[in-house]
This record gives sequence, C-alpha cells and structure tokens, in this order.
Amino acid sequence: MVKIRSASEICDFFSIKKEKAARKPSQQFAHLFNAYVQAINKQNARHGSLLETPFRRKHIKNESFLKNLILYIHNNPIQHNFVEKIEQYRWSSYTSIISNQKTAIERDKVLAQFENKENFIYCHQQKMEITSLEKWLKL
Repeated sequence: MVKIRSASEICDFFSIKKEKAARKPSQQFAHLFNAYVQAINKQNARHGSLLETPFRRKHIKNESFLKNLILYIHNNPIQHNFVEKIEQYRWSSYTSIISNQKTAIERDKVLAQFENKENFIYCHQQKMEITSLEKWLKL
C-alpha cells in the first residue's frame, strides 16, 4: 500500500511511504491520477489529457531528506508566488496536517517526523534552502 504523507497540486510531488501491497505503487498512482484528471475535467467541463508527462519516482532513503521534501512540497506555492502564506494554498496537505479534521494524510507520522505540531509549523515558517533538493529532484 502507498500512503501519502504530503502533497501540493502545483508541484507534482508526493511524499509517500511504501508498504507491502497487493498492487504495485505505479498502478495505485495510475488510479490516483486517473481519478484526479476525471474530477478536474468534470469540474471544468473539459475532456482530454491533463497530465502531460508521466510521473517519476525517487527512492528516499534518509528520514531527514524526507522531512526536507515535505517542507519543499508545502513551500512550493510560496516559491511560485501563488500565495504569501502556506495556509492560504487550499490544494496543499499542510492545512490537513495541522487541523484536527479527518484526512487520508498520515498526519501522526508526519508530525512525529517534526517531533510535534508546533515544531512542524515552526519549521514551515523558516526560510528554506532548496537548491540541493531541486538538483536531487532534477528540476
């Protein structure tokens, strides 16, 4: 099973944890992207392809790098000047993680990586150095 730890619609990145599954992660992502495209097409009364390139996978071996990737994903809307604050971007998992509402995001595991909710919020408020992360992601 693939579990999503963080997401943001504009950056095309998902931070995931892979567990033993009956289906391959690529099949699960194909279903996820198919449902996403159908929902966007229905919402905008359009048809056809929405995603232009196939998704890429990178194995994240280091928990500290995963933590930085989560920060990168959530800060991406700010980097691209869509919003001034993370909380303003409604298509990000950030607000789901800091809220108490039911979510498919692994909130407890994400917050544990940052020790607690307060530190999670604090880390997101700090200026982030993204050059090395973008090189690794080959952006």
